[in-house]
Amino acid sequence: MFPSATEVRHGYTELGQLQSFAVGNASITYGYDLVGNLTNRTALSYHTGNATLAVGAHAAGYSQGNPFHRDGGYTYDVQGRLTDTPNHQVQYNRAGQVSRITASRRVNGNRSGSGEQFFLYDAFGQRVAAVREDTESVTYSIRHADGRIITEEDFALGTNDALKQRRQYITLQGKAIYLEKEDFESGQPVRKEKTHFFRDRLGNPVVTWDGETNEAMTSAYEPYGQPFIAEARHKGAHGFTGHDEDPNGLIYMKARFYDPVAGCFTQPDPGRDFNPYQPNSYNLYSYTHQNPANAVDPDGQALETVWDVANIGIGVASFVHNAREGNWLDATIDAGGVVVDTLAAAVPVVPGGAGTAIKVSRAGKMVVNAATKADKANDLRKAANTLDNAGDTAKALDKVDDAAGAAKRAGSAGGNRAGKRHTKGAIHEAKKRNAAKNNGTVKCENCGVETTPATRRTKGSTVNPREGQGDHIFPRSKGGNGATIEDQSNIDIKCAGCNNTKSDKITQ
Repeated sequence: MFPSATEVRHGYTELGQLQSFAVGNASITYGYDLVGNLTNRTALSYHTGNATLAVGAHAAGYSQGNPFHRDGGYTYDVQGRLTDTPNHQVQYNRAGQVSRITASRRVNGNRSGSGEQFFLYDAFGQRVAAVREDTESVTYSIRHADGRIITEEDFALGTNDALKQRRQYITLQGKAIYLEKEDFESGQPVRKEKTHFFRDRLGNPVVTWDGETNEAMTSAYEPYGQPFIAEARHKGAHGFTGHDEDPNGLIYMKARFYDPVAGCFTQPDPGRDFNPYQPNSYNLYSYTHQNPANAVDPDGQALETVWDVANIGIGVASFVHNAREGNWLDATIDAGGVVVDTLAAAVPVVPGGAGTAIKVSRAGKMVVNAATKADKANDLRKAANTLDNAGDTAKALDKVDDAAGAAKRAGSAGGNRAGKRHTKGAIHEAKKRNAAKNNGTVKCENCGVETTPATRRTKGSTVNPREGQGDHIFPRSKGGNGATIEDQSNIDIKCAGCNNTKSDKITQ
């Protein structure tokens, strides 16, 4: 984590791609080709006083312009999946999942060294077992239905298949805030460690706090996922943006693997998540449309933007101070409050509006309830359990919020105004209602951007993509009703960009 007095700055291209990252007087610059491939990244070295932040330079060539024609010893199969690199060989099963990764170096055309990993998946496509040749062990992962790891167990490969280690996580919004790690010898527990995690706005573990020694360790990530502090590198589950950081250097993001050095995935997006009005989305290998400072990928298939709902937390400095001083109540309030602020604020591209604010505030109240329990160190786990319930409550509220809005989203059709345009009064009324729930500003119901007033059209003029427009929820071309001041059942306010993207599709 950067010192509180350190200024961190980001710069962007006209397409919204991350172009520069600066901390203090040091900076990284990023370069892309015309199709969004990360072609170069400069190195950074910056001493904070407590640690040195460092990341190496990176350069990649794509002579054919295609994301799966990377130069320099990278090979892809006919489906565009990475199969061979200078340091790895990757194999896939019939379901298209990575089944084996062999870590080895290619020297003069020959492979040397070997470290193999084999992966097994359940019927839902979640990775549930990983066999490591170098440690002669197998790790079994017990996952929640949403894919987050709840428990991991390491077993030795051999005649007795003995349990070596068990790791149990308590999570909030799908990311670990507490870890209890237990070591075993001859099947008997011999050591136990308790660790608490503080996460930044993207969900990265930037502060780890030992529950036994009260020692706090800070870490930081380069925007595309490389650790800035090598000795503090997180390994295992719930790492970069909450995903599994594998020993081979790749990050398992459920639907596919991500390479933080190259800043791209090892195979194309299975969800084909691209938008014709967003050029950055056409590259199906890119991570967060080249904007990793403001977005995350929850499952390897979709982008989620991160936006601030409320400043519930007190801050990292207060958290670390109270943890070190043994002020358990204050530390729990710090950690819980900021976790709810940062993690509950990571919402899909389509924001929940007032519903999201309600979810965050209710989860925040549960954080306060959790904090009141933490009057001594041993109660922190109870507090964490309550925090986890806060996350579950937020998810339940998600469903309530979605159900409440379902009728509105369905729209209406077949009335006496079927196939007609919205009246001007109807659009004005819809914007007035929209502003009332958005603190006086009119926002797109789809992407959440603040819209601009409509302007008079002239010949040859183009429409501002942020212009607020009255959208037929059920398309007019399919008999959707035109709205009036009295009947607002089939009108939503959308920016022109989202309205054009939706076109005559029926909103689900």
